[in-house]
Amino acid sequence: MEKSEAKSWGMYSMAAFLLVIMLVPGGCATRNQVLWHKTAAVHSANIVPGVEAEEAAAKIVVRVRGQGLAPEEGSPARRRYNAERAAVLDGYRQLSERIAGLILDAYTMSGEGDMSHDRILAETRAYLRGAQVMEVAYAEGMATAEMRVFLAPRTSIFQWDGRIANR
Repeated sequence: MEKSEAKSWGMYSMAAFLLVIMLVPGGCATRNQVLWHKTAAVHSANIVPGVEAEEAAAKIVVRVRGQGLAPEEGSPARRRYNAERAAVLDGYRQLSERIAGLILDAYTMSGEGDMSHDRILAETRAYLRGAQVMEVAYAEGMATAEMRVFLAPRTSIFQWDGRIANR
């Protein structure tokens, strides 16, 4: 009898332990995330890109003008299409650079008093939800695209120097 009681007690305690382990992490979730900083944090990570105008109470608008050249060869319609497409893609690139920043990688090789190889690579990555193409114009082989995106501040709580602020 003692052996079976000890065995059942061990199974019950193991089941209770597993139940506690599963429930504890779920009870730690909060509505707002608290971020700890030694100094006040003002950074592009504190904004949410691509918020529709109606969604954001405090809106930040980023506007850019993309430009694209028509290729020298092709029909007039094809040249216009390619120029407009290049202008829109240039606008997306500019929005991405302004919101998410730019990563530069530079490499230069030199020897015997001259520069033999120079390479600069620029890269940007961003998720541009809600980016809008406002207007596309084409004249004399050059297209321009007016674009915008709305941003909203994050609803996180930042704490520094013992003070809490909603940002």
